[in-house]
Amino acid sequence: MNEEPVEFLIGLDVSEGASSSPKQLHVVAEARASGKLVGTCPMSIALVIDTSGSMEGEPLDSVIKSVKRLLDLVGPNDKIGIVTFSSTAQVVAPLLKITQESLPALNSVIQSIRASGKTNIDEGLQAAASLLREDDSNRQVILLLSDGQPNRGRQTQDELAAIVRSLRPSIAVSTLGYGERHSEDILTALSDAGAGRYHFISDPAICNLEFVEALGVHRDIVAQDIEVSLRPRNGAQLVRFLGGSRIELDSSLSVKLALGDLIVGAYQLFAAEVRLHEDAAGSSDILEATLSYKIPSTREQQRVSATVRSVGDVEPARRTLANTRVALLQIRARETRIKARKLAEEGRFAEGADLLRILSSSIEGAPLQTPRDEAVVIETLAQIEDEVRLLDSSPSPAEYKKYKRTRMGELISSSSMSDEPPPSSRLLLDAVAGSLPTACLVVASGENPTTTFTLDRPRMLIGRTAFAHIHIKDETVSRRHGLIRAEDGKFVLENVAATNPITVNGKPLNRPTILRNGDTIEVGHTLLRYESTETDSFDPEQGPLSRR
Repeated sequence: MNEEPVEFLIGLDVSEGASSSPKQLHVVAEARASGKLVGTCPMSIALVIDTSGSMEGEPLDSVIKSVKRLLDLVGPNDKIGIVTFSSTAQVVAPLLKITQESLPALNSVIQSIRASGKTNIDEGLQAAASLLREDDSNRQVILLLSDGQPNRGRQTQDELAAIVRSLRPSIAVSTLGYGERHSEDILTALSDAGAGRYHFISDPAICNLEFVEALGVHRDIVAQDIEVSLRPRNGAQLVRFLGGSRIELDSSLSVKLALGDLIVGAYQLFAAEVRLHEDAAGSSDILEATLSYKIPSTREQQRVSATVRSVGDVEPARRTLANTRVALLQIRARETRIKARKLAEEGRFAEGADLLRILSSSIEGAPLQTPRDEAVVIETLAQIEDEVRLLDSSPSPAEYKKYKRTRMGELISSSSMSDEPPPSSRLLLDAVAGSLPTACLVVASGENPTTTFTLDRPRMLIGRTAFAHIHIKDETVSRRHGLIRAEDGKFVLENVAATNPITVNGKPLNRPTILRNGDTIEVGHTLLRYESTETDSFDPEQGPLSRR
């Protein structure tokens, strides 16, 4: 039997509320994308670039360089248009295929972009939407980059997210937050509403790499416009969706829930609290669920249905979610971590940490049926532990902002459970990496000295998490501590921990830097040595990547 593009599993969790009167149970479901793409889909991409006054100088220079690089990486059937916004927005380049004829003129337009004025994200989004509506034959994507707070047009998170929701499902939106002054909350709300992702550009040095990853994610979509329809049966009532507002519905009504898009290997969970009718008995049907989605390459609509019974059976049986308890705990963990982050933003760190400790206790001892269950629980507890440590340290506003920005996508009820880039993203990252030297990191001191980690891919995580490519079992190391990325034949090291430092050759790593043969890297209590076959050809004029 052929693998389904999206596997839909559903079940009934009776661990909470089964003894109440009337019974209140949870229907828990998972939509999981397959591990391979179904064909390829050309894209029409609107690059929406903040050109307000704060972008002047190195920030805008880096963005211009990155956009030019991006033009070399798009497919032959892709189209790119460019919108700039400051106090107002303007289309500086219409949607075009990148050809030998169009590229010089487009590069000239990009090079002429200048910074001035305020920040009007509202008009930038609307101009991009108008541009994309001119050609709806491709998958339509907005990549919006901003370095500041909106101060013209509609400015609040809710207002701007509403604009993006009005563009769905035709247009997907991803965002890139540049530097220290942007609002990660607003940009994350836009990407969530637009079924995209938020990317944090902490330094001009990694601008190229984040643009490439943002583009790659939209090439790796297995299913788009995913929607779940739930219809209660036999007097059952949907009370609320976990993470959403409380609802009361007549049993004859169905509810639709938009899940966005899924990339290769990723999954999304959702749960609904269900109240059973007092007269419900035996194995009566309590809920019909239908998952619908489109395959991007063909735009073919797919539908999958399942029925949940009051005794927990699912018809057809192959749609049964095996461990609803672990799935429900993941969803509750997401809810609780969002609450803890809100407390932390108000400076109530101790309350946030206590909330997370209670959450951790509720997860420990969860029933584990498969290796995947175990991996999910271990990773969830590790994420919570990291966050508790941070809150216990009463971080400065800058430290907490960095933590949020680097962890925005790390709420594990919607995840691929891996730090490995999906296939199309990997191809783009390989193209940017260029021809890499034979290189490795060797543990010079710490646990398991002389252990060697080969650097053989364009993106490698250093940390305590089991998913790290360079996995260091050291309690003084953050779960996600450092990131090594490859660009133009060089390996670049970045500190992605919020408070824990990295030193290179005894000096603090304050911005991304190119590694050279013999460099020593201290992460927690572990000392690593970078060994490479490359000759030292460092050019101090090559851009923002710098040596210490």
